[in-house]
Amino acid sequence: GQVVDVYLNGTLAYGELTPATITKPAPLPKGSYRIQITPKGEDTTHTLLDGMLELPAGTFYSVVAHLTDGGMPVLSFYENDLGLLRRGRSRLVVRHDADAPSVDVKLFQGSTLHNWVRTIPDLVNPAEAVVDVHPGKYQIVLHETATQGRLYGPVTFHPHPGVGYIIYAVGSVRDSSFALLTQRLSICPKQFDGERDDDEDHDRDSVRFAHEEGGH
Repeated sequence: GQVVDVYLNGTLAYGELTPATITKPAPLPKGSYRIQITPKGEDTTHTLLDGMLELPAGTFYSVVAHLTDGGMPVLSFYENDLGLLRRGRSRLVVRHDADAPSVDVKLFQGSTLHNWVRTIPDLVNPAEAVVDVHPGKYQIVLHETATQGRLYGPVTFHPHPGVGYIIYAVGSVRDSSFALLTQRLSICPKQFDGERDDDEDHDRDSVRFAHEEGGH
């Protein structure tokens, strides 16, 4: 994978990001932002990826540099779901950002693959699925949608109540770079049945950058 720099409206925002890096959120005012990815040490005259983000007030976006299902680098933008959580639940977001076919994401409770609880069907690149789950120990397995052959996993997932988790499928199935990355939404509102934890600032607009390319 390539080490890159990230420019925001022509100004260097992050330097020397390696593949599988997820940055801390960058608080930003609402507005239009040009995001440019360059090779490490290069300016924006040597752009690898270039995209525009319209950031509304009070939102939290993830900007992801990843591969398409054909192996080409691309930028994708996701608005992170900070909506209400029922008391005692966790939020799981699965994003397909890998050079891989569509997948069925299967969730099993416990330490084995005996207690199936949910399937997220036909997740394609670039798309996401959001489910709220009870805390506890789970196994996540990815199956290719067309053949039901196991593509990846099991991977243990142990969510805690009141927390959001984003799991990214990244890299390429054409080589050993395919993997799952987990991002914890530490600023996810701890809202339960209409109550809110006011100890954290959730009204500020912010962007998180992820550099997830691999295998090229």
